[in-house]
Amino acid sequence: MILRIASILALWVVGAQAQDTTAARSKVEVVGLTVNKAPYQGDKDLRPNMDPAPGTKVVVLVAVDEGGIIKLDERKSRLTKFSDDKGTDLLAAKPDKDSFSSGPIGSFPKYSRDRKGCVVDLQAHASPAPGAKSLLVEGTLAFSVGKDQEGIKQEKVDAKKDTVFKAGAASFRITEAGKNDFGDDPMKIALESKDGLKIAKIRFLDAAGKEIESRLGSHGSMSFGGDATYSWDYTLKQMQTTVTVEVTLWKKVELIQVPVKLNVSLGL
Repeated sequence: MILRIASILALWVVGAQAQDTTAARSKVEVVGLTVNKAPYQGDKDLRPNMDPAPGTKVVVLVAVDEGGIIKLDERKSRLTKFSDDKGTDLLAAKPDKDSFSSGPIGSFPKYSRDRKGCVVDLQAHASPAPGAKSLLVEGTLAFSVGKDQEGIKQEKVDAKKDTVFKAGAASFRITEAGKNDFGDDPMKIALESKDGLKIAKIRFLDAAGKEIESRLGSHGSMSFGGDATYSWDYTLKQMQTTVTVEVTLWKKVELIQVPVKLNVSLGL
């Protein structure tokens, strides 16, 4: 059985408490629910594609009133309770060895373009007991949130691989630049930086100071211990040998802890 509910009948959310009084206020809203019951155990081909079987997933939207969400900190986030109203501890179940599922807090959050919202999967490897009517989900989601911005321009940056430049307190290296072989945009340019938490937005300008239309194809980070490298892949509407890179930096970055306490109706 697969159950998907877009509207939640019952929801209780405790507001965010941050590390200091200046942290952004936030709210949590349930936007999705998926329940996968264990299929016929004699045939693994009947399992849902890319989903744990059995498994339960509650999708939440976290939105901030001030600043912008930079990233979810999975290491400092915790899911402490995920049970049904019959007392079934859904977190007690271990993932099947053939499952593609990650831990209780999904590894691929989605961010809104304005960074005001973030969608996070909260998941367990068991389905609710027969007759259960609601889920109780508790935990804490930690986010790096930026406040106040300043724009810095670095002119005449050579648009070629291994060019290194600075924009204020942020350092960058161009990892790829030149002809774009995919899509309609003629140019591609990829950047990386160790200062990703400081960076709110990147724009490219031509020699006259006019913005070059660009598209952000992908943006991610790789961490080794405490060392993280952030990357951005853009395509541009114009071919350029040099560009002005305008970087919008967060003046302040803080960690906020968002307590989550949900009573979610299964609608059964």
